[in-house]
Amino acid sequence: MGSAGFGAVLVRFAIGAAGVALVGCHSNGGSSGAGGAGGLTASGGGSGVAGNGGASATGGGGSQGVDGGGAIDGGLPASAACTPGVGTGPLSDTELDCTNDGTTFGLPNGAAVYGKIYVLPSPLVAGANNALSFVLTGWGPFNFELWGTNTPSPCMAEELLWWGPFGAGTQCAQFKPSKAYTHVLFVYRQMYSSNYSFGTPSSMLCPGGTCPAGTTGTGKTSDAPITAPLGNYELSRYDRVALGWDMTLGRTGRMTVSWLGDVKPAGQAQPLSAGVFRLPATDSYGDTWYCIGAGSTLTQINDTGPIGSLKSVQVSLRNITRLGDCGTTPGSGSLSAAMDYAPNSSALFADISGTISSWTGTGLTTNQYCSGPFCNYRFRGSSQSHFLHLTATADNLGVSTTAPVPVTEATWLVQASTTEPFSMACSTEGTLNLNNNGPSTLQLAKVTGPLPCPGTAIPNNSLDLTADR
Repeated sequence: MGSAGFGAVLVRFAIGAAGVALVGCHSNGGSSGAGGAGGLTASGGGSGVAGNGGASATGGGGSQGVDGGGAIDGGLPASAACTPGVGTGPLSDTELDCTNDGTTFGLPNGAAVYGKIYVLPSPLVAGANNALSFVLTGWGPFNFELWGTNTPSPCMAEELLWWGPFGAGTQCAQFKPSKAYTHVLFVYRQMYSSNYSFGTPSSMLCPGGTCPAGTTGTGKTSDAPITAPLGNYELSRYDRVALGWDMTLGRTGRMTVSWLGDVKPAGQAQPLSAGVFRLPATDSYGDTWYCIGAGSTLTQINDTGPIGSLKSVQVSLRNITRLGDCGTTPGSGSLSAAMDYAPNSSALFADISGTISSWTGTGLTTNQYCSGPFCNYRFRGSSQSHFLHLTATADNLGVSTTAPVPVTEATWLVQASTTEPFSMACSTEGTLNLNNNGPSTLQLAKVTGPLPCPGTAIPNNSLDLTADR
């Protein structure tokens, strides 16, 4: 029941039942993976080697607008710049690197992006054609996005105006914004793990202009919003637990599933008896927790080498229902965990107490993983399994705390047995006194729940997901 590591995965999603389809994209090694993104250079680009990864996901590309025909993905000749416009380039007063992290841009899956700001010579013309072109050199696993914004510092995205894949040459973006934005946020989004070296040595800013020699990529050409492929999501952790899997996708996405019946070998679909999941907040099924229903399966795919290590995981979720959140109204319950190591042993055990009497127990086998302000716990009794995810005010829970620290969010999931559905309770008030070499205590107050699966029926009740290492 140990951790299966922190390896890179690529995740592709497809949603069924109501005609929703999300195009999958391969992913890179995360914005700060080992050997990952290179720094921006004076030519406006970067270089680097493949990093340790994350999970790529969804994202449907926006469809071409009615007057967006003829757009191509590759670069155009140098003469294909937009017009009329004003030129700019790296180190100029009208092209500024973002000093804040991509996760604070306010756009989907910001962990995979880097950005800079174009200061426009005049505001964009709302509801009319506008254009921006840039020269792209080199190669790399990147898509590019243009976001309208009136908030240049720190960099914040407001409306997606255009996106396109990598194509050396001149990229000419034409679009119709809904507002007269004064700045454009230029986003580099890394899509999959690969070496790269590229630059954007010059650009043309054309408020009210067009791309007379042709357009590239996908621009916003009507009142309807467009979307772009989301690229990489980090896979923070996954554990093969007894008769199931517990996975952390990105900083907010989680999935816990239990096997149904005999354990199947790699290559065969393992029926799932129950499960809960919540994908990253920027994705479909990322708004709250969902329950897994009958007919769901997970298939482990091993590589063909002599070791036969895990290559990918294919998950088919069916009869999904919406479990929801515990809500903003505090509850009146309490839950506590007193944890300590067995004498002369690295084995960790916990005693659970609180107002949810069916969840209490003593001597539960405990697994703990803490990093940054987050901790994940698993408590396992003779039949009952607990999965606890919490956030505290500490900067690094990878080391022991010197005093109890406030807990700002806790989600406690319990499965009474491997054949029964999950239930959930949560709290936003409590304390954690963490000792990585001795006794630790967790106390949660104003606990809401438990909320039981199955939840509320939803129209899009199936999801196929593949996680490639």
